[in-house]
Amino acid sequence: MCRYTVRALGTSDRLHDVQGWEGIRAKEKQLVWVYVFFGVIAVAALVVGVDAAVHTRYLAAACFVAAAGAAVALLAMTSIVLVFRRRTSPRLERDTSGSFLVDSGRSHVGAWAFFYLLSAIAAGLAAVGIATGRIDYDSASAMSRVVAWSTPVLAVLATTTVVYYFLGFIRFPRVEATAKTLSIGGYRARETAAWTDIAAIDAMLHKNNAGIALRLVDDARADVDVFFPGPFAPTPDRSMTVPLDVYATGTLPLLTLLRFYLDHPEARSELEDGSAHRRLRDGEI
Repeated sequence: MCRYTVRALGTSDRLHDVQGWEGIRAKEKQLVWVYVFFGVIAVAALVVGVDAAVHTRYLAAACFVAAAGAAVALLAMTSIVLVFRRRTSPRLERDTSGSFLVDSGRSHVGAWAFFYLLSAIAAGLAAVGIATGRIDYDSASAMSRVVAWSTPVLAVLATTTVVYYFLGFIRFPRVEATAKTLSIGGYRARETAAWTDIAAIDAMLHKNNAGIALRLVDDARADVDVFFPGPFAPTPDRSMTVPLDVYATGTLPLLTLLRFYLDHPEARSELEDGSAHRRLRDGEI
């Protein structure tokens, strides 16, 4: 095995220069406003929550402290993705023996869970507090009316997301590979294709994430498992784009590894004996 340079595989050694991911830089520049906005919300909600606790308004205190925690969790989730994008020394969070499997980073999973749980708690308490008069509400204020109507909706959405996760309708992204197939998963569906049916692994934008999509050879079809029900479910007969910057391995090293095995079929047996994990960890591609 030889130590790789990312350029040797037709890829840039900087994520922002990879063809298909050029737009990530512009999206990252806009994140400063996300940090400012939710940072202010976190501080303001915490101050109001502490003040409510001092004045023994405990329901309001719990509501605002939960809202502050949700804002912090969202900022943490954003920061974790940025760290994963820039990571060039892969980090593995599971046993490196056996078949090749990479799950979403534990820190990303934790921040995601805290965000939705705390959002559901905050919105639910706000809805109850406004309805019972235990949270101050000015019915003459247009903004207060918007908040009063939106909190139940937010509570339902956040709670539904949590319930969907526990029911298996939402799953965290995962990359799994054997000597014969490659499987890439998003939050709502998973796509599995034979290596011999894959023409290329394209880097693409997935909303605000750096993602990938499998480009298949002519007439080839992938097996798409859609586990998210309802009108917002992805269409199974369309090519999927899934996020790749939610893995602790680092975004660019993982893309490089997948492209390596696409270009080197003679090495794919390593995907089933732990050698692929060691290649990724040691940069020997």
